[in-house]
Amino acid sequence: MSQKKVMRLTVKESKVRGSGTIRLPKSAFEVLQVKRGESVVIFSGKKTRIVRAYGSRLVEDGVIYLRRPEMEALEVQEGDVICVDRLTPVSKIVKEKTKPATERIKKGIKSIKERLTRKEEKRKREK
Repeated sequence: MSQKKVMRLTVKESKVRGSGTIRLPKSAFEVLQVKRGESVVIFSGKKTRIVRAYGSRLVEDGVIYLRRPEMEALEVQEGDVICVDRLTPVSKIVKEKTKPATERIKKGIKSIKERLTRKEEKRKREK
């Protein structure tokens, strides 16, 4: 699996009204390892937004089209550079963080099963 990368892109204002979506160059989807319509994190300084990413062959490499609400939330203007990163699902983070404990629990369960099986076999032989 290739390493995840954060992209730095130059802001251009989208002429489309609304909020919650951005336009990225097609090349960004491979770099960020996301698919069309998936959520990504956009950030500038300490300001962050989660939005859905869509691509267009009309978007030049190195550019991100933001709608006015996202620009205001991030406190950026056209020409500013912001970062885009894929959104890692909480379930994936939890799974990775709990993997060592999960493995210990599995080993413990296996050990208990083995002991119970031995006791049951011993009891049957004694009858």
